[in-house]
Amino acid sequence: MTRSQQVVACATALAGAIRTALKSRSRSIGRQTDRFASKVEHDVNVGGYIDPHAGRVTVREFGQQWRVSQLQHAVSTARDVEGALRVHLYPALGDRPIGSVRPSDVQGWVAGLTKTLGPRP
Repeated sequence: MTRSQQVVACATALAGAIRTALKSRSRSIGRQTDRFASKVEHDVNVGGYIDPHAGRVTVREFGQQWRVSQLQHAVSTARDVEGALRVHLYPALGDRPIGSVRPSDVQGWVAGLTKTLGPRP
């Protein structure tokens, strides 16, 4: 896997994690409230719950927490991921609260990476 492919793969994985965090902000009323509460309870039980207040966390903080939690990464992979985040993600989105990042922001960021780091024609 080339360096640019590694960066794009890292960006894609982090984009998925960001999308998951963004989905946790939804609220419901009436009957939907019960379903929402049941889902939260289920997510807590299976370890997938994301605190809705986590939207105030910056992308940089979230990225650092995510990176540290990736225990399956070899030392060299962890170093490459940290470098890719530091060089590519944090300058673009790092200081923004994760709750303010829209999927279109992430898509635009990935598209920009693809143009600058992707294969040359």
